[in-house]
Amino acid sequence: MEKQEHKSRAIELAVFANNRLLNAILRDSSFLEVVSRDVFISKSSMSIFDAVEALVKEGASDPSKPFHLTPEQVYEEAANRDSSVTSALIKSIYEFVDEKPTTVADMVRHLENAKRALRATSLLREALNDVESAPMTEELVKKIKETISSVETELSVSDFNDVKKVYTADQWMERYLEETKGRRNGRQYPYGYKVLDELIIEGATPGDGLVLCSSTGAGKTALCINLADSFMEQKVPCIFFSSEMSLTSIMDRLLAKKIGVPFKELVAPSGPSEFDGVRKQIESFRVQFAENDLFRFSADPKPSINDIGKVVKKFQGEIDRQYCVVFIDLLSMVKEFADGREGTNFAQQIELALNKLNALAKELSFHWIGTVQLNRTVESEKINSVADLKKTKPTRASLKNSNAYLERARTTIGLWRPLFFAKECLEPSEYEDMPDIVSFSVLKSNSNDIQERRALFIPETFTMLPTDDTNLGVE
Repeated sequence: MEKQEHKSRAIELAVFANNRLLNAILRDSSFLEVVSRDVFISKSSMSIFDAVEALVKEGASDPSKPFHLTPEQVYEEAANRDSSVTSALIKSIYEFVDEKPTTVADMVRHLENAKRALRATSLLREALNDVESAPMTEELVKKIKETISSVETELSVSDFNDVKKVYTADQWMERYLEETKGRRNGRQYPYGYKVLDELIIEGATPGDGLVLCSSTGAGKTALCINLADSFMEQKVPCIFFSSEMSLTSIMDRLLAKKIGVPFKELVAPSGPSEFDGVRKQIESFRVQFAENDLFRFSADPKPSINDIGKVVKKFQGEIDRQYCVVFIDLLSMVKEFADGREGTNFAQQIELALNKLNALAKELSFHWIGTVQLNRTVESEKINSVADLKKTKPTRASLKNSNAYLERARTTIGLWRPLFFAKECLEPSEYEDMPDIVSFSVLKSNSNDIQERRALFIPETFTMLPTDDTNLGVE
């Protein structure tokens, strides 16, 4: 009986949060711009959301403004999509009463919390059933401990009450003084990489993001690997989402940098002797690498922002720390960036996705670093001489859907590697003395006057060494 009461209470809370959010959308259809269907707990709720979205698109001249729908309209559209939707359900959602004023963002957080509580109670019920139905063994104890750990992870989230809190002047100052204690010894959130620390004075602050953009071959992924290595050396927790390259490809590059073995020897050893020698170095590094519990890797080819949030929450629970750095290579492979949404153009879609990612970063106190490809027009420039290589340097205009990224990302850095284009377009004699330098230029920043820095690229080991050398070989 007690188990059933716990189950009913968890379901009751989830249904309350679910219907409150649906009611808000029915009252103000502009909320469709900031809510996604996958936040809801049931297929029928998602069908109602889809129905409202379709009706608004069909009847509203401006989807960003409220558009009022009748219960009959919503029922007819939703029932056509899902036979489990009843008129009574639609009526109950329309008649939902919540006297406590709140924002749509708080409603979404409330629903996410209720879903987590529902999953947690389900896990606990499974553990209780195991205890009641089988003798206590070492294996069962281990399973129960794992279940408890899973429950703790489900419930290990940021303090939502704190996120929503409105501060008095004194409370605000108290919070500020507490959060900036770490500045006593210098920058609180350094990248640990000279180039970025000079370009971005505030550092890798929680709740903010950095966009790295370049054409193919300029070193976006290599830079992410260098930064991840820097964070690992600083004992800063980080997660690497690689949607473009496989687990093996990223590890090849990380190993080349960490153990100093040229990439070619890793992926194409000359024979068994070279393979065995490299393997021995890898096994030696593995012992050290395995001790690092502050790093996670995902090769999910198309994660959603919600998927990223789940991984981050689980990671934070496992390490019992909140601040971390999240790499997303490439942003365009993330579901909300990649999949078109009816009623929005691609630039609007990117803005909505960045809004969602920024909100998640703020909620969970992580800093994100995402890579973006430049327009193909840069790669199609006619290069007839070394001087022409300047045409390939990233600009705001060469960033795909630049306004969306520049508007919503805190900082945007363009990477330029002239030697890559020289090798593609010119004769060897024209670039044989050209250094392999990567230029980092600020396309958008809110906090620094320095606009450009450079690094020497060593492609054999994917290493980027900050340099004061101003010679790019294209002057």
